[in-house]
Amino acid sequence: MSKIVCLLIIAFAGANAMTFNTSSRLSNNNLAAENQFPYMVSIQRTQTAVPTRGHICGGVLITLQHVMTAASCLTVFAAGSWTPIANLAEYRVFAGATTLSNDADPNRVRSLARIDVHTGYLPASRLNDVAIITLSTPYINGTSIRALPLPGPLVGPQENTACTIPGWGTDGLTATATPSVSLKFASKYVYSQSLCQKVYANLAGQPNVFNSMLCSASHDLVSTGCLGDEGGPLVCDGLLSGILIHTNNCAPTSFPELYTRVSNYTVWARTVTGAASTFQPGVLVLVFALVQVFVSKFVN
Repeated sequence: MSKIVCLLIIAFAGANAMTFNTSSRLSNNNLAAENQFPYMVSIQRTQTAVPTRGHICGGVLITLQHVMTAASCLTVFAAGSWTPIANLAEYRVFAGATTLSNDADPNRVRSLARIDVHTGYLPASRLNDVAIITLSTPYINGTSIRALPLPGPLVGPQENTACTIPGWGTDGLTATATPSVSLKFASKYVYSQSLCQKVYANLAGQPNVFNSMLCSASHDLVSTGCLGDEGGPLVCDGLLSGILIHTNNCAPTSFPELYTRVSNYTVWARTVTGAASTFQPGVLVLVFALVQVFVSKFVN
């Protein structure tokens, strides 16, 4: 039996699992340490009461004034089409702590100034499911709050690369399930793109896997995303590689989850945020080296 057939059988078995284990959510009970994910933010509705401060989705700081998240977290269906949420005053962004109830410090909370949803976003297929929030005022760079570098355009990550994703998602799919008060995380690896496309193509009701998407899975076949984990960052080799857009709904499974592939949107992100966007460090080093060579030739 071929390797691909074996993997498909495993994925199908996991995807069809109907017994939900509430301890087997994205976090798999790994509590995040303070300052472990200084770029992680919670997108919240301001009217919702404690203890989870109205958390609806995750997000990631790509500059101190811009948050990248899933477009599906910030759009509503009205008048026959999907549009960005209209009343920005009903939302806020929380950063700099691992506990959602810890928002007494005003330096952790920012209001929304603007939302830019990718113009090519197609809700039905989840294509171009990415958006950027511009905050009313930037955060102050520090140990607990920092931006995460973007990859270079169309750069990686490679198959089987080890990655991490943090989240405040719910502990289950019951009507009373609420987001986790504590930030947790799970270890992932980049799943074969071609195999991921085959797996999703053979399951009814699942989205197509486009090349602008990225797939990841867990080696333990347990850690999986839940409601509220969407929009969170997949971090590979210290770079923002993916934005979670499609989870396994808390079911322990080997079935891969879908992310918007951030390297396909690096240029778009820079048009929204301006030159302040952080790039892959290696790109900056290369540019600096080329400048030095150019200058040295003229000086000599």
